[in-house]
Formats: sequence, structure tokens, C-alpha cells
Amino acid sequence: MLSITFGKIQFSIAHIIIGIWILGIIVSAFLLLYRYHRLRRDINLLPEAQAPTVLSQFDRILAEKHFARSRFHVRESRELSSPFVTGLLHPVIVVPTLTLSQQEWYYVLSHETAHYLHGDTIYLGLIELLRVVFWWNPLFYLFHRKIGIYIEESADLLATELLDDMEKMEYLECLVKVAKQSIHNPLLSSSGLSFDGYTNSELTQRYCNVMESIDAPQTSRRKRGQYGFVAMMLLVT
Repeated sequence: MLSITFGKIQFSIAHIIIGIWILGIIVSAFLLLYRYHRLRRDINLLPEAQAPTVLSQFDRILAEKHFARSRFHVRESRELSSPFVTGLLHPVIVVPTLTLSQQEWYYVLSHETAHYLHGDTIYLGLIELLRVVFWWNPLFYLFHRKIGIYIEESADLLATELLDDMEKMEYLECLVKVAKQSIHNPLLSSSGLSFDGYTNSELTQRYCNVMESIDAPQTSRRKRGQYGFVAMMLLVT
């Protein structure tokens, strides 16, 4: 077995590689926990949302989904400009001070609650844990962003599943409107799921998916297909 000697101490190449891997895991885990702690600290400092327009539409969504409001916290931020949801057991939806109508808030909050009610926050957490372990694998970084896009696309389709064609068009107009007002926060990349896309190409891709659902509504099949493809990418890594 190949080995390297430092003074009187001899290390095998395999031991050195494993040591570097473990060190990378420790550093990656520390950075992940640091980002998550910063985000949770910032969120805990935010006030509870008080806008009647936001709360009324949130209650409407929870009533439709038969879900208790006590499981969620809705907080308001004047600094973050993109709505997002975070939290595994105690979800928090953060809404910025955007100028939106009641129906537009309904679309935004439907998207964020869809993330949580369908397990996307847990899914994102598992992906981040895998990234900590396989920090050395370039394929994971290649797929990581694509996985995030698929999660957002699925939330779009779930949020618009019961909408008619006109309402789906309004949803897309709301998506573009929010994206124009949003500045993406890098802290959200590993701990939160935001409503707006990060680039114009990603927004265009999500826009096209919802448009396709107007002509051929196959939300459940598409969602299963997307998550199956994500699982395949993770298996490849």
C-alpha cells in the first residue's frame, strides 16, 4: 500500500484521503450551520406580519388545505425583498413589504405553503446534508442548482393545480412582478425556498412549465417525474 512518512510517523495514502474528506465535512458542516444560524437569527428579529391583506389570504389557503395556522409563523421584512419559507418542524414564511393585491398575495402564499406541505423544506435539508458529506464531488455542485429549479417548478405546478386558465396567467404575472422587485439573498440558497427565480432563464423555464400546464394539465405526473429525475441525479453523485 502506498504511504507517506513524516519523521517516524507513516500514513497510507488512503488514510490521508479519508482525513481530508473528514476535514472537508467538518468545514462544510460548520459553514452550513453558520448560514442557517444567521438566517434564523435574522428571522427571529422580524416582527409578525400584521397586514390584513396578507393574513386574510394566508387563512384562506390554510382553510383550503385543512391545515392549522398554529404550525406556521408569518413574519414581515423591510430588508429582504423576496418571499420565502424556511424551517423543518416550525415553518416560517417571510413576506417583504411588496405592493401586491389580495389575489397576488394568495398566489405568493400558495407557492410558499406548497413547499412546506409537500415536504420541500425537508427535501432541501437532506440535499444540504448530502452536500456536506460529498463536498468533494463536482457533480453535486453541477446538479445542486438544477435541483433547486425543479423544486420551484413543482411548487408552481402545485400552487396552480386547481386554478383555471385565467388565474394561471395571473399567477405568472405575479411571479414576474415579484421577481422585478426582488433582490435574492445568498443566505436563502441553503436554508430557504424563495418565490422568485434567481435568473431570467430560470424564471422563463418556470413560466413555460405553467403555460404548458394550461394546455395539458398533468401536475401530479410532472411532479413525480421531476422528483424522480432529482433522485436519479443524487444517485449519480
